[in-house]
Amino acid sequence: MYSDYTYLFIITYGRSGSTVLMRLLNAAPDIDIKGENYAALEGLFQSVNSAERALQHIRGDTDGPDHPWYGASAIDAVGYRTAMIDAFVTHVLRPPEGARRIGFKEIRHRSEQMTDETFESYVTFLLTTFPDARIIFNTRDWRSVAKSAWLAARSRARVRRDIEATDARFRKAHATMPERTMMFDYSDLQADSARLSALMDFVGADLSEDEVAAVLARPLTHTKRPRKLSLPTRALRKMQRLLTSSG
Repeated sequence: MYSDYTYLFIITYGRSGSTVLMRLLNAAPDIDIKGENYAALEGLFQSVNSAERALQHIRGDTDGPDHPWYGASAIDAVGYRTAMIDAFVTHVLRPPEGARRIGFKEIRHRSEQMTDETFESYVTFLLTTFPDARIIFNTRDWRSVAKSAWLAARSRARVRRDIEATDARFRKAHATMPERTMMFDYSDLQADSARLSALMDFVGADLSEDEVAAVLARPLTHTKRPRKLSLPTRALRKMQRLLTSSG
């Protein structure tokens, strides 16, 4: 199932312009890039990695009923990986008929959300597991990112450190595999941008300048601020914080 497609992943963070980028790529008739899935594939990667590590752990030891790793030698890590990825494509991505290149965009890759080691392993997993996988590392100036309502409670200095560290890990990953990855910035989203033309070549899309301009002119619909907590809920949260601090 999953081997029937080629793949494209947008790796980014919030308020980077990734929704516009996703919408632009989906304007191509044979591309289907879904939105966020709360890093579901990262969880799958961790599970597959755990099964493979369990298999490697025994390394020639017997693993009979008295062994703490009983049954580990019988793990079919390859079969598990294939079945899990097939399930992800079938039940999460759910590609429509006619789609050739599929994937999704995800924002949960900031340095505060994922260690460098996990990030590097995850990127390797994407590029080595999925057929003809391509990754777009989407970035934006930290000052614009800091305006996000979701980051309003954080200091600008903290947001800057986080975003700059995340951009650095993106650049490092791109340098490791430049032919399979691309650095793309929010400022590149212009109909006559040379970088936008390079993006179209990278993903194999054939969109005219007019088609690109039409997509970029459409307003976004996800501009709502985070839902404000009700007064009772805020009071309960405040009481919990007080009890925690006094304890």
